[in-house]
Amino acid sequence: MENIIIVNPNDFWDKHREITKEVIREELDKENPCKENGEDILVIEDVCKLLKKSKQTIYNWMEADIIKGHHINESLFFFRSEIIDLLKSGIKEHKKR
Repeated sequence: MENIIIVNPNDFWDKHREITKEVIREELDKENPCKENGEDILVIEDVCKLLKKSKQTIYNWMEADIIKGHHINESLFFFRSEIIDLLKSGIKEHKKR
């Protein structure tokens, strides 16, 4: 007989994000082993929280080349350093491009 484990939805999604980040790191290491390891990788929910914006706003900014998202297979992720650079340079500057 199988055991049934009841998981809080928030715990489930937190674990899902953690596993996704690990998989992305592994894929990045395979593709670019020279890149410095340990770069913080964010999923869109992390970026939304960091920038205090909706997912749709983030998608719009990606389409307008204001923010850069990276894809591995079907997964979308962001580098924390790129988000911080965006904040430092100011979003208005990027809109003028």
